[in-house]
Amino acid sequence: MLELSDTEIAQLLNISPPSVRQYLTRARRAAKALMNKGGEQNDQ
Repeated sequence: MLELSDTEIAQLLNISPPSVRQYLTRARRAAKALMNKGGEQNDQ
């Protein structure tokens, strides 16, 4: 999936390109939050 454009992903999933970008943004934020949470747990 890393090599596909937003438009190509949208076509595969039958959704709009802006929706793809929104899903990717939310996924990045969730991943970052999990990584930050994991780092805090290791520091305790």
